[in-house]
Amino acid sequence: MRDAEVPDYDERRPALHTSRRQEALFTLRRDWAPVLARLRSTPVGEPPLTAAASHLVEDFIRDRPDYKKNTRTLTILLYWLGADTAVLERDVYDLARLDVNLAAKPVCQFLFARGMLVEDPALHRDTDRVWIESALAALPEPVASEYAPG
Repeated sequence: MRDAEVPDYDERRPALHTSRRQEALFTLRRDWAPVLARLRSTPVGEPPLTAAASHLVEDFIRDRPDYKKNTRTLTILLYWLGADTAVLERDVYDLARLDVNLAAKPVCQFLFARGMLVEDPALHRDTDRVWIESALAALPEPVASEYAPG
């Protein structure tokens, strides 16, 4: 690729907020729409990654060579957040929800195996408990209060 064809990416990225095994100070949900818009408005090509991020993507491709949407999701996360940052599970799902060409679950599994994922308890609720809570919520108030926990 000649220099004229190299994508002109804006190198300004957010400061790293959370390192692995460090608690987050703020838990606001990130809006990934501007990140995707920025990436779509740049020339064709993958965003520039650090050496550590490139190695992670290569490991991911080696483990899961079939699906480009999984690789694309991981590439965007590592481009924006860096490879030395803990990744919130909610961020992975929020990003993947914005585009049908992105996927969350395999990326979360990969990051979890490497100790880089901060799991979101809300995404791992017991399905039986969720069903019970929704069934109770559908009951009339006098009946529901009889069965309410605690």
